[in-house]
This record gives sequence, structure tokens and C-alpha cells, in this order.
Amino acid sequence: MKLRSNTILAVVCCCIAVGAIGGLAVPDLSAAPQSVDTAPAADRGGIAQSQLTETGTVHGAEHPSNGSVVVDLNESHRTGVPGDSVRPAGGSEQPVQVIVEATRPDAINTTQLGRLEADVGARHDQYIEVNATRPALRSIENVSWVVSVRPVVTPTRTEVSEGVRSMGAGSLQELNVTGEDSKVGVLTLGVRSDSPEYADQVAATKAFHPGGLTASSASHGTAVAEIVADTAPNASLYLSAFNTQVDYANAVSWMESKNVDVVVMSAGFYTQADTGEGIVSQTATEAAAEGIFWANSAGNSGDSHWQGSFSSPDGDSWHNFDGDDEVNTLGDGRVYSAGRSVTLYLKWSERASATTDYTLYLLDASNQVVAKSYRLPGSPDRPVEVLSAMLPHDGRYHFAISGSESPHTVEVIGSDVTRPFEHVVRQGSIVAPAVARGVTAVGSYHVDTGRMAAYSAAGPTADGRRGVDILGPSKVSTRAYDRAFRGTSAAAPHIGGAAALLRSINESASAGQIEDALISAAQDVDRSGTDVYTGGGKVSVVAAAERLDPSVPLTVTTNRSAVIVGDRLSVTVTRADTGEAVNATLRTDDDRFVTGEDGRIVLAATAPANHTLTAAAANDPPTADFEPATATVAISPSQRAAAVDFDNQSVRTGSETVSVEFANYTLRDGTAGEYVVVAHLVASDDTVGQPVGSSVPLTGYSQNIPLDLNATAAQDDGLDAFSENVTLRLQLHETAPESAYGDPITVDGESVTSTSDVAVVDSPRETAGISVSYTVANDTVAVNETLEITATAENTGTVSETTAITVYADDSIVSNTTVALGTGDSTTVTASTAFDEAGPHTVTVNGHNTTEVTVEPVSIPNDAAYERGSLAAEYDSNGDWAIGIGELADAATDYANGDLTINGLSKVATAYAAS
Repeated sequence: MKLRSNTILAVVCCCIAVGAIGGLAVPDLSAAPQSVDTAPAADRGGIAQSQLTETGTVHGAEHPSNGSVVVDLNESHRTGVPGDSVRPAGGSEQPVQVIVEATRPDAINTTQLGRLEADVGARHDQYIEVNATRPALRSIENVSWVVSVRPVVTPTRTEVSEGVRSMGAGSLQELNVTGEDSKVGVLTLGVRSDSPEYADQVAATKAFHPGGLTASSASHGTAVAEIVADTAPNASLYLSAFNTQVDYANAVSWMESKNVDVVVMSAGFYTQADTGEGIVSQTATEAAAEGIFWANSAGNSGDSHWQGSFSSPDGDSWHNFDGDDEVNTLGDGRVYSAGRSVTLYLKWSERASATTDYTLYLLDASNQVVAKSYRLPGSPDRPVEVLSAMLPHDGRYHFAISGSESPHTVEVIGSDVTRPFEHVVRQGSIVAPAVARGVTAVGSYHVDTGRMAAYSAAGPTADGRRGVDILGPSKVSTRAYDRAFRGTSAAAPHIGGAAALLRSINESASAGQIEDALISAAQDVDRSGTDVYTGGGKVSVVAAAERLDPSVPLTVTTNRSAVIVGDRLSVTVTRADTGEAVNATLRTDDDRFVTGEDGRIVLAATAPANHTLTAAAANDPPTADFEPATATVAISPSQRAAAVDFDNQSVRTGSETVSVEFANYTLRDGTAGEYVVVAHLVASDDTVGQPVGSSVPLTGYSQNIPLDLNATAAQDDGLDAFSENVTLRLQLHETAPESAYGDPITVDGESVTSTSDVAVVDSPRETAGISVSYTVANDTVAVNETLEITATAENTGTVSETTAITVYADDSIVSNTTVALGTGDSTTVTASTAFDEAGPHTVTVNGHNTTEVTVEPVSIPNDAAYERGSLAAEYDSNGDWAIGIGELADAATDYANGDLTINGLSKVATAYAAS
């Protein structure tokens, strides 16, 4: 579009009141940072973390000859993977926390533990917490009353970012690498210190913001801190809030005084130089020089950024963006609503004492000038102009640059509401302090796609450095936001938390070594190698950990921890970090060797004893140094008995059901389905119930056995006249037709029994009877008209009963209510539904007694404010074909939350005007 001077009709003067992205009010443009998140706009999700299996401890009366926990800690000491509590800085021996299990509670001898240089903690039954060095743990394992020594475990969080697993941090957490002893400073514009997601990790807080710690954008800062805690759940957090660049510098000094190891900042200063100069970038560089790993969001202006040389071929002083197009349209041509705030920044590559002058104009669709930029006073590094406007009316808007040709690079960067520009130059969109030397600049990828986010800012810096170093995950779940947390603001705390994990693995690693490990281990996105858009690529914490310490522990698991002589035992050897199977050689403690393929080894059980199995693997890949690992297996010469609990209820003569509350056949500890237990109940008169085959253990198992007794007695109104005890026993027989690997196995085991008395009484059998009936309010309704269904359940039996009342509309469940009814009781449940399509439909309760409902189409009134299927219909809450002020307010709220586009809001507003 060409601009002519006579088409410029008016200049609207606007007062400057610019806020940080997301609506944060900032009083001083020269000083205030901009939060670089986007409004959350997606549903949340949860992660379940896998559990690691303890393979090195033996449970039972027999004491192991080799304690696995010390072996595991020795492996940890060599590899560094389980955490800095094992190998502190300088290599000195430090205590670790373990759980000691005793044979029984009164066997615990704390005096003896003290003589072994162990600090005793909390106790519960036969378990006691102990802090001791590895040599002391070796001695503790040999104490006669000690059954096992095992690492402590901690609970997982209720809301964990999907980015934790996406970048592999969950694998390290499962190995107890949790950021313990790492200090992470979180620089924010506002943050809560009492969030239940991390309150127990907060070591200190300090507000440099005049309004306090939660003065501005507390949800944003809280979400950032929450992600750090998700990634490094045992790191100590130092929280600070600031407002201006002086506040910011003071906050950094405070964190330096606290000796933080990592700083995370998800904010940027748009008005600062892109060269790494200025107080903001220099403060970050000085902190990095002190050894702090600084992770900073790169910014979200990747697609709301343009830069290039000023060019006006026709000499009219308007820059030509493409051919004769002299304007750059905002928001990809979207229609903005009146009253929306728009902020743009104009910079060019001349010193602050610039003689060249450029001006940025905001124009509406008819090329009327809405606002123009003004020079920001006191910019010491380079000229900066700011344009801020409150849009006067609905419509499309674009900007234009006026000036003269020069050798300088001109740059325009927009706030979040302006993206994307019509003419985009992604390069150079990174903002301070991500441009600072020594700072790790973090771009964003979405966890659901694995692709770089369109808004993610790019390098290079104005002085030619790459700019972006790595991509972190975003569009993740947090407790602070009820929708997905997007933007490089979400990505940066993942990288900061990852740095805390890596420091736990190798405390002597410098911030530069941690950054190098993260970048070199990152996975390419869209293009190979490092580049100004993605840096090294997507973060991979496990691969980075291998670069800091390439030694990798192995895990040995067995399909059973106890077998009988002659059985076959399946052993699997895997990498402890990734769970991948590795080729290994297995050595038993009687010096027999077995070589396995794909991590699987089959071993025949020999002499009865507790045997230790040691696995060693080849170094494949060559970058991994695998350390041997062990497991213990008990080989038994004979069977064991069954343990059975009957429910001991009184049953009546006839075929009354007798329940087994718990039956555990302790002979086998095998894979489900590999060994089968055939069980049945036997009465004292040799009456036998039907056999049942089950995988061990048997729980909640019931059978019918005839219990007719030859007894007579006087009857009294049909109630109990006598009772007699009958001895019942659960009879078990085990068969093993074929093992998991190898030849079929025959188990020559005798049947084992466990007995209990059950009282048998001669009395009328109690009965239960529940009847359910229902009615519908109308068998003819209109589309989307509410239809009420009333269901009544009545207990006509002689015992209390619990039943479910399930109401269906067509095949969909409308309501499902469980009710408990005493004898003669009744209850009523009301449900409602509506059908969105005309035609025949059905209503049923508890899957029977179907009622047909006719749904008639709704006619559109002549004065309807919108057409059928219009977006406005979604906001017509009362179905009157009109939009009221409350319904318009609902649409405005959705727009403010990012759930409705400006175009959609405009349609609802149009319907409101027509109502």
C-alpha cells in the first residue's frame, strides 16, 4: 500500500502507559522489564512417573552376604548420577540418608548404630532413618538384627509440568537426582512464596518492587517458580520481585550475596540495547562471571519483529517493506476492537547521540494516523522510540516508518497483541538480558508437537553473536495457571531447573560447562547444528548428564526374588538412566558365567542359599562407561505354606457363599500367569467347592459350598434355633506348565491347607429387593430444551442394600448416583439433559424401560440477532436469539483469557447491537 501525505488526515496524541505483556502495568518504559509469556490457552495435563524397582535388598529373616545399597552408592560415587549427597565438592566422604529395616521393632539398637558412627533419625515400627557414610553403611548391613538397608524415597507432586518428562528430567529424578544442595534464584515481576507446589523449597525471599513480592504478575512468577520446582524438586529457591532496572540490579546483588548457583528470569527489557551493553545486560554478565548459571527467556516477539535498512525508492520518506508496500499490518490482518492497547518499539543502530531520526506511525485501515512514536529520553546505548495507543475504533491496523535513507539498521518490535506482523524478520528479535554475554538464552518448543514455537525469538545479537542457545519446553501444565503456560517464560525455568540437576551430578562443573553440556546434547529441531533460531536444539537432560559424567550405572532385575531348586530365573540388565537393555555377562557367586543377549539372561537355580548375581556390560555406546551392578535372589529347597484369612461370617444352611478375605500362597514370587494356583474350599464333611485357577496372590475370593446340616431344633418365629461350627479349609495346588524361558517345569508340590471355623445357622435367608422407576417431564421437547428425568429407588427387601441409579440419554450417561437404602427406604434422584438435534431420542434408567422422546426443531424468530450456527449462539445462554449485556460480558472475559479471538468478540458484539 502506498502512502500519500494528503491521505494523512489527523494525528491522535496518546499518553504513554505501557504494560508488560499479559497486561502488567509498568510505570517507567525505560526501566521496566516486559514479561515474556503468552496468555495460557489450553487444557492442563498430568504425568505419572514410573517407579524404580529395588533389586538389591532381601526381605526376610536371612541376612544378605552383600548389601546392595552400598554397591549402589559406590556406583553413584563413581558416576555422580544419584546426587551430590553422595559425592560433594572436593570428593570428601559425606553421610547419606537411608532406611534401615530391623527384624522386629524391639531389635533396634541405637547405641550400636551410634558406635558405628551413624546418626539416628525418625523411627516407625521396625524401620529407622539413619545418616551414615558408605563405610559405616557396610558395617551396618552386617549387623545381625538388620534385614535391609535401602535408599529413602520421596513423594511426587500433584501437578508436574509435562516439560519435566519431555526433556528427560524425570529419568534423573527417578535416580534421586533432584537438585539437592543447589540454590536457584527466581527473578520475577511478582511471585507468591506460599504456593503449595514449592513452599517447602523456599529458602529466602526479598521484594525490591515497591509494592511487595506479589505486587505485579504474581501468577506469572509463581508459574515460573513452580516449573523450577517441578524440574529440581529438592533445590532451594530464592524468590525476588523487582520493577525497574535498578530494582533488578539490586535483586541480582541480593542473589549473589545468597551464593545462588542458578538464576532464572522470564522477563525482558525491550528498550535495552541488543548488543549486550547497558545496565541490564551488564548486570547479568557480571553475575555469570561470578559462576552463576543464568537462564533467561529469549522473548516472544519472533513473529512480531521486523528489521532492515531504511529504503524509500520513490523519495517520499516512507519506508518500503516489500516492493511499493509502505505499511506493515498488525496481527496478520485481524480486526482489533476499540479500546485495545497496542505498543511498538522503534530502534536503529546508531549511538544515542543520533543525528538520524525515524518516526513510527500507527495507521488505521483508511490510513488515518492513530499515534506516532516519541523518543525515549535517557537511552544511553542507542536511540529508542516508543509508540503506545489505545485503539479508537474496531478495525485493522498497520504501522509505517518515516525517515531518510542511512547505513543504519532499523528495528521494530511489537508486544504480544500485535503478533504476527505482515512482514516479519525473525532474526534479531531476542531481547535483553537474554542478549548478555554469559547468559543462556532460552527459546521455546511446544511439548505436544516438539516443534519450535512460532513466537520464539531468534538471534543474532546486534553485535553478531548467535543469541539463542537452546530450546526449552512450553505449553505445559502449572498450578498457577488454569490453562497451558506458553512462551519462552515457561521454557526458561525448565532450563534453569535442568542446570540445578546437572550441578547435583557434578558439583565441580562450572556454569559454562553446564551450558556446553546442555547445548551439545540438545536435539536438532528443523535444521541440523546450532543456529540463531534454535541454538543447539531441544534440551535433553539425560544426554547432558552423560557429557558431564559419562559413567552410567546398570540395573539388574529378576523376574522372581525367590525360586525353588531347578526353576529357571530370568535376569534383565538395563541402563539405569534410560531403562534400555544392554548386552551383559552375568556372574553368580559360585563363579558360573552366563552371557545374555538384549539384556536378557536365563539362569538355572542351583543350591539353596541367598545368591548374588553380578552383571557387567560392554561400553556400548563408547561414550558410556558402564559400572557393574548386582542383585540378590533366594533359592529355596522346599515349598512354603499358604496363609489364609476367612471372613468368619455366620452362614446359613444350603449353598451359602463363603468368602476368603485374603489368601497368599508364598511359595512363588513370579510373573502373573507364569505359575498357576488351583484353589478350592473343603468343608469338614469333605464337601468340596468348585476349583478356581488364579495367579498368586489370591484376594477377595468366594465360593459356594453345600452346608446342609442334619440338625433339628424347635423353631421360634422362624429365627435362629441353633448354630454349629463347620471347619473349612482352603486347599491349594500349584502347577507350572512352562517357565518364561526354557523347558517346561514340573512342580511336585503337595497340597497345602489353612483352616478356620465358620458358624452355620438355620434361619430364614434375608433378602434384598431394590425397585427403580422413573418419569420424564415431557415426551416432546425442542432442540436444546431442558428435559427433567425423575428416578425413584425403593428397598422392598429385608436387608439394607446399596444400588446405582444411572440415567441415560440415548447412549450417553446423564447422571450416575449410588444410594444406600435401609429396609423400606426410598429415594428420588433428579437429572436433566437436552438434545441438540431434532428427531427421535431415548431416555432409560439403569439400562431398561426405555422412553422415547420427540425433539422438535426450533424455529428462528424474524427478529433474531444472529444466524443459526453463528458463534454468537454459543453465548446466548437463555436461548432467546438475542445477546444481552451479561452475555456480551462473558464473551469479553473469554477474549481477555485468550479463549476467544478479536474477530469472535466482534461477532458477539455485532449480535448484541442487533438485539
